[in-house]
Amino acid sequence: MNTPMSLARPWSRSLQAALTLLTLSAPLPAQHRRPACPEGQHESGRHHCCGPGEAWVDERNACVCLDCNGCPPPGSTAPGTPAAPPPPPPPPQCLEGMVYIPGGLLNMGSSPGEGDANEGPQHRVILTPYCIDRTEVTIGQYHACVNAGTCTPAGTQVTMRSLPASEASFWSTFCNGARTDRDTHPINCVDWSQAQALCQSRGGRLPTEAEWEFTARGADGRRAPWGGTPPAANLLNACGAECPSIGERPNRARWAVMFDRTDGYDTTAPVGSYLQGASPFGVQDLIGNVLEWTGDWFGPYTATPSPVANPTGPATGTQRVARGGVHWQSSNAQQARSTVRLPGDPTWRLATLGFRCAAAPGSTPPAPSAAAPTAPPAAPAAPAPTVAPGR
Repeated sequence: MNTPMSLARPWSRSLQAALTLLTLSAPLPAQHRRPACPEGQHESGRHHCCGPGEAWVDERNACVCLDCNGCPPPGSTAPGTPAAPPPPPPPPQCLEGMVYIPGGLLNMGSSPGEGDANEGPQHRVILTPYCIDRTEVTIGQYHACVNAGTCTPAGTQVTMRSLPASEASFWSTFCNGARTDRDTHPINCVDWSQAQALCQSRGGRLPTEAEWEFTARGADGRRAPWGGTPPAANLLNACGAECPSIGERPNRARWAVMFDRTDGYDTTAPVGSYLQGASPFGVQDLIGNVLEWTGDWFGPYTATPSPVANPTGPATGTQRVARGGVHWQSSNAQQARSTVRLPGDPTWRLATLGFRCAAAPGSTPPAPSAAAPTAPPAAPAAPAPTVAPGR
């Protein structure tokens, strides 16, 4: 028989259990309360804070990722939230006016049966990243180098030994060096050494032949910088409808044209005037306007079983390579190709020949040279012997 005391015992045990639960669930006083985990973390194990997808492992005394491929990186805000990809690193800095070219594999030269004989055999080269001028060097840029005392003045007369005097006089009228109204046109009538000197004054150099071709063709090996379409007046500066009149002379054939429309300029055009003719990298005027000196000596191509890295051409030679295919007076549309290479005497100064510069990523302009100390006046020199003209 249950007594009042025995009936009270179960009730007493239930009350005690309820009080115990209440005690455990009641908030601790502030001085005993454990700080909450930082935002984006959760409590794991013996009061440890771990990141999303992690759990505390006593044996390692650390939080360990439960899914090696699924743990968000530090800084994620919640488990299961995909982390934003890190921003791509900025490309290395290029000199002012230059474009960063990432490099790549180039099938250099023309395919068999295409192009001129000196454009083959086609061969593979690998180029590491480099920088190259977006446009050809302008008259204004060249004059600034001359005024700084670093460059010698551009020629006002064309120099080409095989050119008759009458032709040299005519073509000299198209030299831009003395013009003060064409600062944004490409400089011309400069020889190879003058071009290289300006590039070096900026902390650069003339581009290699391979760099020039890769810049024009891109990774897809296009025929012309703008693609495979024929040259047109909106793509380049060549001999259009505006051109024949300036070449009219007695007993001379009328200049032929490359296209019937006018390209807007009788001779050279301001650099960057033909945006639709830019290369895949946004480099402009690679074909048309003026031909361009490169840094390489001219020599035949050689096929190699493996790609050659960063070729610089023959070690020595007598002619430098000019690239660009056509210029402001050209009429042959077949020459408007990125693979055309022309041998040029380094001393030539032509109205159809200019240049652009290249540099390694991260290059910086050279520091201005300190003024040389003034030397004491020299003793008067003896009169120099007279040299007969032409000797």
